[in-house]
Amino acid sequence: ATPPSPPSPPPATEEPRIVNLPLDRIDYLSSVRIYLSKDLKSKDNRNAAMKSVAEVKRRFNGEVPKLDPEDDMQLSKVAEIESGKSSSSTSSGLVSVYRKLLRRAEAVEGMLEAHALADSPTLRARLETLRKKGVLAQEVKAAKKAVKTAGALVLKDDLKARYRVLRKLGYIDSEQVVQTKGHVACEISTSDELVTTELVFSGVLKTLSL
Repeated sequence: ATPPSPPSPPPATEEPRIVNLPLDRIDYLSSVRIYLSKDLKSKDNRNAAMKSVAEVKRRFNGEVPKLDPEDDMQLSKVAEIESGKSSSSTSSGLVSVYRKLLRRAEAVEGMLEAHALADSPTLRARLETLRKKGVLAQEVKAAKKAVKTAGALVLKDDLKARYRVLRKLGYIDSEQVVQTKGHVACEISTSDELVTTELVFSGVLKTLSL
């Protein structure tokens, strides 16, 4: 067999860096494990890590093997450990569930590939529009929540102002307990309660003739 050709050396200006990567950017995991230094802040350790990656790619001729959950992760043994006993039915059950999920995922991928928009040149633009729509929907939701919170604060301030007026006029005390004037105002329903109660307690009605 022809030995794999060594990979092309990286450009002299290439420098390994540590970056954050979201999970949706990961296509698959490899069954090959590379032991890296715990401290990758130093440039030497990062260069060593890059050399390890290049060596793996050289050994597998650029085709790094993918991780197979059924074989590489040994699902049958995981099932036995979790169940606390060695049972072929438990192992086969877990493997069966995995295979069913795998078939479902493959079916969904097939549907996506067969979709009319799969090869459309406007697919990326449409997806970007959909993403922006989702972002705008979240912003609208947040704005509605902020409006609701602000409205509650306005009502709260208005309620405090009403309490201050009632305390000042003697309808309630400092503990917000209804006083005599407050009880009288509660019984008035034919006119403005506060104005009528003030007229009654101020004695203005005594000077009126029938």
